[in-house]
Formats: sequence, structure tokens, C-alpha cells
Amino acid sequence: MEGNLAKFHLSFYAVIVYFSIASSYADMAIARRYMAEGNTKAAFKEYLLSAEEGHLQAQFLIAQMYQYGSCVDKDHREASKWYALAADRGFDKAQNNLATMYLSGRGIIQDTKMAAFWFEKAAVQGHVKSTANLADLYLNGDGIDEDYTKARELYLSAAQKGNTKAQNNLGFIYFEGKGVKKDYETAYMWFHIAAQKGSDEGEVNKFDMEEVISSDDKTSALKKASLWLRKYESSSDEN
Repeated sequence: MEGNLAKFHLSFYAVIVYFSIASSYADMAIARRYMAEGNTKAAFKEYLLSAEEGHLQAQFLIAQMYQYGSCVDKDHREASKWYALAADRGFDKAQNNLATMYLSGRGIIQDTKMAAFWFEKAAVQGHVKSTANLADLYLNGDGIDEDYTKARELYLSAAQKGNTKAQNNLGFIYFEGKGVKKDYETAYMWFHIAAQKGSDEGEVNKFDMEEVISSDDKTSALKKASLWLRKYESSSDEN
């Protein structure tokens, strides 16, 4: 009897969960229809219902809406709350955005250690921007022990996936000799790679190096950059 009762409770709970999930997906579908029709207020209401029912993507979207004032008045505190809910459930984009809010102190008490914690959570999942952001913290010793080697490794990982900030900052590491011997050739190579990928900062840094880099080092750097770009031609920072 007790076993049958336990099975009944489990089955009843499963039914509730099923209909809750189905309801949240239905709310999302309605919200998308309202957005397509330009009815942003109604869309926000449906997204919020879906988020409150536990739909992960909806929670992230609600956070973004509050952060950027889309469909609703801007409210960084509400944004951080919804990012935290999605981040706790392992959503890498939410983890990155929550970390960014901790870093800036917008909508939440500024805490560089928490920023490092959430950037690392997302980076472990392969989130490219978080990988580069975590490298920034290691490079500057913000919220985490300064570690130039770790910063360089993280920047390289993000650079190979198309992150131009990481590519540019690798150039900075070699130009300044942060944890490595100063190497103008390698620095120029990374600045050129970043510039070729569309980084204005990389273009400026490359231009500034014209006065200090030798002709031979520049030629060699450009050859290495060309080979690297061909190898990672299809790489793009999509997150």
C-alpha cells in the first residue's frame, strides 16, 4: 500500500511538472507572436509568466529586457535578480552577464571576487567572452590573484575562437613583457590579427608599433599572422 502511494505521489508530481513545462513553453510561443506583432507590453508579460514558471531562456530574456530597457523600464536590480536565477541553473550567458554586473556594480553590490567566480563558471563551459573577461581579471589581479601565465593561456583560448579583445590583449602582453620576454614581433602579429578581425584597437596598436618594430620583425610577424589567420579562418566569437 505504501509503495503504491509513493508511486502515486511520484506520478502526480510528474504530471504537475509536465504541465508546468508545457505551460511555460506555451507562454514563450505567445510572447514571440506578440513580439512579431510589435505588442511589446503583452510580449513582456508572457515572457515574465514563462520565466516565473521556470523557463530558463525566458529568465535570461527577462534579465536582458530589464538591463537594456527593452519592453519595460530599465531596472538593473531586477536584471541582476533574473540573471542570478538563470546563472544558478548553469546558463553560461547569464553567468557572464551576472559577472559583468558584479564587476561594474550596476544593480548589485560591486564584487570582483564574485565577478571572477561567475566568469570562471561560464568559461569552463566554453563561453568565449567569459574566457577573455576572466583573463582580464588574472592580468590585473582583480578579484583573483594576479597570474600572467593564466591570463595568457585564457586569452589564447579565446583568441583561437575569434575573440578580438583576447587577440589584442595578447599583443599587449608581449609588447609589455607581462610574464614573458618582451617580443615586438609576436606583439605585432597579435595586433595585426585583431585588426584583420575588425578590431579598431588592434589597428591603433599596430600603427603605434610602426616606430619601434624593425622591418625584419614586421615582415616575419605578418607572415606568422597570415598563417594563423588561415588556420583559424572560420573562428568567430559567437557568444
